[in-house]
Parts: sequence; C-alpha cells; structure tokens
Amino acid sequence: MLNQIKRFLESNLQPGSSEETPADREHRLALAATALMLQIAAIDHDEDEREIATIVEAAGTLTTFTADEREALLALARERVDDATSLYEFTGVINELCAHNERMDIVEQLWRVALADQHVDRYEEHLIRRIAELFHLSPSEFVQCRHKAKGQL
Repeated sequence: MLNQIKRFLESNLQPGSSEETPADREHRLALAATALMLQIAAIDHDEDEREIATIVEAAGTLTTFTADEREALLALARERVDDATSLYEFTGVINELCAHNERMDIVEQLWRVALADQHVDRYEEHLIRRIAELFHLSPSEFVQCRHKAKGQL
C-alpha cells in the first residue's frame, strides 16, 4: 500500500495536466509543502524530533492521509529535498496551486517547524524569508505569519 502511495506521489509532483484531479493537486501541494518544511528542519544541521513531529502534523492538515501515508509522504519529500537544485521546484508548485492566503498559511507552518525546538536559528529565519519572498508575501505578512505561529505554541 505504501509503495502505491509513493509511486502515486512521485508521478504527481510534475506540473499539472488537464486531467489532474483535485486529489492529484492536493498530493502535489502536500509533497511540495512537506519538502519545504523539511528544508527548514535541516537548515540548522540539527533536525529535532519535535520539528519532524510538527511536519507530520502539518501534513495532516494539508491532506486526508492516514498516519502511515503521512510517513510515506515524509520519506518521499526527503528524497525530493536531497535531489532538489533550488527552492523553485517546490515554491513553483505552491504558487501554481495556492491562493495568497494559502501561501501565508504555509509560511505559518514553516514558522511552526522552526519554532518547534524552541530556538529559531538565523539560517531558518533566512530560509523562511526567502520562501516568503518567492510566495510574493510582503515583509509585514512575513512577520504576521511568525507572530501567528508563535501564538499557537
């Protein structure tokens, strides 16, 4: 079952086709967002268990996946991050699929990952700022997302 999900997700990170279903779009979005969250967790060279738990929880809000399917999503996202050459591979998918407020929600999730270990490294903040810029968020929206994420802790 997990291998089927993995194959399905792998085939659906590619740009959308006219035959793409809402579920396909949901899966592409979840994979791209999870990959960005993994990059936040890894940028400080200290991938904390709390950060990973936050990523798995966030993946649950993006999809209707079961816990096992979210773990498969996490594993596939790790592979994609390892093979990635730029942030655009993921931000491009999100920009294509999401409205402005949804992109703000994703930046908020990125902040939740960075805040999960009770320490925001300067590299984490810089990467979130770069992603927010690629999402066409204003500096005030960037700060708003951070404050909203802090308020949820």
